Amino acid sequence: MKRVLLVLLAVFLFSTPVMAQISGFSQTGKVTQEMQTDGFTMAHPSLPLNSKVQVVNTLTRKEIEVTVIRRIAASGNRIADLSPSAWIELGLTSNTEVRIYSKPPEPQRPATQPPAVQPPATQPPVTQPPVVQPMEPAPKPAEPVVQNPPVLQNPPAQTDPASRNEANNSDSERAQLTARLLDAILEREAREAREREEERLAKEAREAREREDERMAREAREARELEEARLAREAREIREREELRLVKEALEAREREEARLAKEIREAREIEEARMAREAREAREAREIEEARLAREAREAREAREIEEARLAREAREARDLKEREEARLAREAREAREIEELRLAREAREAREAREIEELRIAREAREAREREEAARIAAEIREAREREEAVRIAREAREAREREEERIAREAREAREREEERIAREAREAREREEAARIAREAREAREREEERIAREAREAREREEAARIARELANARQPPVSEAPPQANPVPPPVQPTPPVQQQPPLIQQPPLDVKVIPGLPDPGNGRMYDLQLGAFSRPETAMDLVIRVRSVGLEASQEFNGSLYRVIVKGIPASMVYFATQRLSTIGIKEIWLR
Repeated sequence: MKRVLLVLLAVFLFSTPVMAQISGFSQTGKVTQEMQTDGFTMAHPSLPLNSKVQVVNTLTRKEIEVTVIRRIAASGNRIADLSPSAWIELGLTSNTEVRIYSKPPEPQRPATQPPAVQPPATQPPVTQPPVVQPMEPAPKPAEPVVQNPPVLQNPPAQTDPASRNEANNSDSERAQLTARLLDAILEREAREAREREEERLAKEAREAREREDERMAREAREARELEEARLAREAREIREREELRLVKEALEAREREEARLAKEIREAREIEEARMAREAREAREAREIEEARLAREAREAREAREIEEARLAREAREARDLKEREEARLAREAREAREIEELRLAREAREAREAREIEELRIAREAREAREREEAARIAAEIREAREREEAVRIAREAREAREREEERIAREAREAREREEERIAREAREAREREEAARIAREAREAREREEERIAREAREAREREEAARIARELANARQPPVSEAPPQANPVPPPVQPTPPVQQQPPLIQQPPLDVKVIPGLPDPGNGRMYDLQLGAFSRPETAMDLVIRVRSVGLEASQEFNGSLYRVIVKGIPASMVYFATQRLSTIGIKEIWLR
């Protein structure tokens, strides 16, 4: 309603046929560039709003026409404030002086009026529109302040000079009052438009930021899920390849061991058969019967062991498949729970952000209403107190600037608090995911370690059983050999030179030669001395290398450990009997051991 009344008042004041215009204004000095408006516009302490003046760069003589749209406080350091477009178009710097002047009235206007007053021959003043020539600026070009205030010139009327001056004065006062009212209206409308534009830009920026946050969260979640699936698949493939490799190596080692044992048994049997061929037929037949029985029992034991191994392997495979399905189910449930928790946290963060935005809008609306009430009061005070207009304008500008700074500070603090809250939520979610991932990796590592230890223990137990069977076979063979070696001396006590050959034939089963690719330092011990030995396989500067060798040693059925001495990590197989040193060296040769130190 106030706006309508002010517009009606302005129309009423401008209803007279008097048209005011600027004439004879000129001013020289420095200008600033603080406005943020578009187009060639300017703010001036005294020129009427919406009037057009010329601005000239005194160095380059470049000239443009600008429109006065705003007021600034009078200052000795500047005469006006230009928009960015006008500043760039003139090519100004902070030390460049400009000249502001108004164009003289167009010559055709006085040319169109003489026909109406041409009949009086005493009307030469028709060609004297510059009635305001006494109002030209004083000769002070270097002074940066306003040299001459703008003069509102009225077109020459057909009355006497006294009435024309009185009409000019009343019209000038009315035009000044109207200009002030229009300035207030335009300034208020510009401020409201600026506030609406700022609110719209803030809303668009907030929506764009929310969309970008949602998109980034979705992309991060998808990338994390893809990465987790890829890591799980790679870990499963690596685990399967490792299991296949270990099974293959164990099978190859067992086949080599069986072939070696079969070869040794065959050689021993051939030697035994050649030796026993010289004995009586009855002893040979009894031995052959005993060997057939032992072979049958060994075959039956081997077949039973193979059946048991197949059963254990099947049960282990079924247990592994069941555990993998359980792990997949747990991983899926954990992923679903994590996604649900992330969605809940995101929803809570979004609701908190919307609540904050609603509170900010309410505060901004209340502040805007308070500012409008204050602005209305200020306009009323300016109308009542015209003499204090400049001071009120300055106070209002300072208050507006303080409010804008306060609003900007409040918005900045709210934005920073929102960003901190979002960052805290993201950090907590990331830490929770990291803890879950660390727990899952530790659980998988513990399960893999347990499976590896179980497999090593099983292989060691099987190796010990095979060694025990081989030892029993050797003991049986040795138990059969002494009666044969003692029988010749009783039957033939007279010829002693013939006796050295049987001991030579008895040595191969007891003392074997070490493998050609393994060096035993200082040498193989006597198998019958009854002592225990430690086998040192190497010394390393890195514990990872030593642990790798320990795992390889355990894969062949031997229990190895590390000893730290100074800066070296020694790998040692402890508690090996003298009778088993040879077999241990043969097993260690299958994993690439080249030198062994006996301790």
